[in-house]
Amino acid sequence: MNGKIVRFGRMSVLLNIFGTITSGLLFPVLTAIFYPQPEWQGADLFISSFHPLQTATFFCGIFLVTGSLLTFSTLYLVAGNDKKQL
Repeated sequence: MNGKIVRFGRMSVLLNIFGTITSGLLFPVLTAIFYPQPEWQGADLFISSFHPLQTATFFCGIFLVTGSLLTFSTLYLVAGNDKKQL
């Protein structure tokens, strides 16, 4: 097996793990603790309660999606020809 593909696969899995932890666990918890949104009472209150930390979850989701796509690509490259179906 090609060493470059394995290294690429490790990097993509680590990127996927980083995205999962930050977008699914870390930033939602930090946002809920430090800058929670109050119950909906109108757009004015929603806008005045906004903090940039609340968007970190969505931006870290980019790492999650990218890592997932790269992981799937690596798995395709590593799989044997008998396992590939198009």
